[in-house]
Amino acid sequence: MTSEAIDYYKRLTLLLPEYKIANYSYTKAITRSRRVRSIEKNRQELLKIIKKNQAHVQTSPLFRNDSTLRTELVRYLDLLYIVMKNDFDKILDMEDIEAQTFDQDEAHQIALDMAFAKLDTCRMVLVQADSVFYKTYNIRVDTTKDKISLKMARASNAIKYYNPIYRTFYKSNKQYSYANQALGKKDLAALQQHTATLQKFVGEGIENLKKFNGYENDEDLIRIVQKFLEYYKRESFDVLPANIDFYLKVEAFQNSTRKLEAIKPDKRTQKDIDEYNSDAKAYNEAVKKINQMNNSSFKNHDKLLKEWDKVVDKFFDLHS
Repeated sequence: MTSEAIDYYKRLTLLLPEYKIANYSYTKAITRSRRVRSIEKNRQELLKIIKKNQAHVQTSPLFRNDSTLRTELVRYLDLLYIVMKNDFDKILDMEDIEAQTFDQDEAHQIALDMAFAKLDTCRMVLVQADSVFYKTYNIRVDTTKDKISLKMARASNAIKYYNPIYRTFYKSNKQYSYANQALGKKDLAALQQHTATLQKFVGEGIENLKKFNGYENDEDLIRIVQKFLEYYKRESFDVLPANIDFYLKVEAFQNSTRKLEAIKPDKRTQKDIDEYNSDAKAYNEAVKKINQMNNSSFKNHDKLLKEWDKVVDKFFDLHS
């Protein structure tokens, strides 16, 4: 009976490896980019593979009138389809909203985390179904041979660890982008507001990061997020406030220019000219200083983003 059960299991799950491999690649890709639109074609292929598995399992015979394994596999595939179809449809809709607010973008990140958790729940349904069937029919399984299942389990554990650390990074990173957008528009009110919020998020992030230990003795993710938070702390307390001061100087210089231009040349006193020249000198010095500061800041940020990509790639290469 054990031999027959093994043959039955192989026939019933014949198409599952195709799904496991495709899902493993898809999940890893989403985890790294946190965006689903760029790989939507892959999701549609996954849905087709799930449907193909559903049809195969549903039309397969029972094993000696025992429907347990087939029923659980149907449940597993139905849950998979619901998550991959419904949950990721909603996430896709969230991404398609132009100019997302912070709350909308954060809801998108939370929805992704929840979808990952649901996929892991689906995986455990399959693990439990396999375990019951193996025990019932005295099947001994060499788990080392099922490499893709082991990879999926490792990937799931790595994703669980990665997601909250990513969100610690994401909150400050997203707020920094809002501050830079305000800076680009020269919207001082918005810049001041976003700078204050960035200071708040950085403080929360530094405290939150203390809760994490290294993953399998690997602390690289923690270290790179620490670097980012230190960078954003300097930005929020030094660089962005310096930009606010700079634009106040710009406004003062513009007022000084308008004031001088309002006076006819033959009516201008030496005091008027000296005041204008002083403001012009302060403005030119401020332009030079702020340009140097911002150029250095942008270069450092680009360097950190490249380092982040390398660390994340290395993390998943090692642990999934």
